[in-house]
Amino acid sequence: MKRVALTFFLLPPLYAQQKEWAFYGGDAGGQRYSALAQINVNNVASLKPAWQYGVGGGVDFSTAAMRAETGSEAVPLIVNGVLFLPTRQKTIVALQPETGKEVWKYDLGNVSAPLRGVAYWQGDPTHPAQILAGTMDGRLLAINAKTGKLVPGFGDEGAVDLRAGVADKYPKSPYHMGSPGPIFRHLIITGAQGKEDEPGGPDMDVRAWDLRTGKLVWTFHTIPHPGEAGYETWPKDYWMNAGSPACWGAATVDEKRGLIFLPIGQPAAQYYGGARPGQNLYSSSIVALEAMTGKVRWSFQLTHHDLWDYDAEAAPALMDIVRDGKKIPVVVAVSKPGLMFFLDRETGKSIYPIEERAVPQSDVPGEQSSPTQPFPLKPLPLAKQGMTPDEVFKGEP
Repeated sequence: MKRVALTFFLLPPLYAQQKEWAFYGGDAGGQRYSALAQINVNNVASLKPAWQYGVGGGVDFSTAAMRAETGSEAVPLIVNGVLFLPTRQKTIVALQPETGKEVWKYDLGNVSAPLRGVAYWQGDPTHPAQILAGTMDGRLLAINAKTGKLVPGFGDEGAVDLRAGVADKYPKSPYHMGSPGPIFRHLIITGAQGKEDEPGGPDMDVRAWDLRTGKLVWTFHTIPHPGEAGYETWPKDYWMNAGSPACWGAATVDEKRGLIFLPIGQPAAQYYGGARPGQNLYSSSIVALEAMTGKVRWSFQLTHHDLWDYDAEAAPALMDIVRDGKKIPVVVAVSKPGLMFFLDRETGKSIYPIEERAVPQSDVPGEQSSPTQPFPLKPLPLAKQGMTPDEVFKGEP
């Protein structure tokens, strides 16, 4: 029987060195980097369990529902010496990192906890620090980070119904936040996750909410509506019932520039596009929005008319590169085939040359694959991009 738990391995006095991890990706830019150096290749073998929290029985991780129930993809946050995370017991907890002792526990009842974790807002002079959690039934909760109680002034006594206005026509369809929402100033930006195997389902709009009130501030349509740029890359009125593409992955924020970078997933149906001829913006794209208004600054599509589930959901990472002695702020997008795109944060233009190469075409009846796909000339792919017949049958008689 397997055991599922949050397990901490500590080498005293590790906690004395512990830095905060206040974001899903480590920082707002999604770099996932820690400068801690006490645990290294020379002593990692001597680590021993210090404590465990949330021990459970055998679990099948093959379905998204079970992954959500176990909290197996959650990244714990550590802020002001307290650890915050969702659990497989359908709770959200605050723990002492040194001991695993509960500071508080919020019970979600029969609703599974967020799949990939929670977000933290430091509050302001009139609002407490909060833990923001998107539940599997489509709500966004604001929990007082010190007390574990819902914040009364947020939405309806501490909760916002994310399904309202986007899932009204599909009351039985799945709809929830796929990842913790990034926070910019007093806004939390929420993506969504639902159906993606076939068209038909809730709108997968990306929205911003005021953390002080829970009120909707702006909406970005992942399938452009009439009059919006990119509408012509879909069949007429396809947005009305399409559902996906969705932004279910982790977005990142350039706090200095006030930009949020969204990773957008594949369109529905994910493996057949006969009903959706065209380039299909903003599917399988990185989209830069002005965080305060939701206005599109630029977009870059990693896969045109995606037929392979090559969604762009890996969190875009912010970094600087140096060229000819000049520092260039970039956002780095990594595609499922292992291609890396280095894009200027201000313009979305690639720092390195990109070729639109002719690609093999589909012979599936009714399908119209994109004639070309983008390939960066630098850096080299992270994974092999093809295989010859000789490699497939090497060693065969």
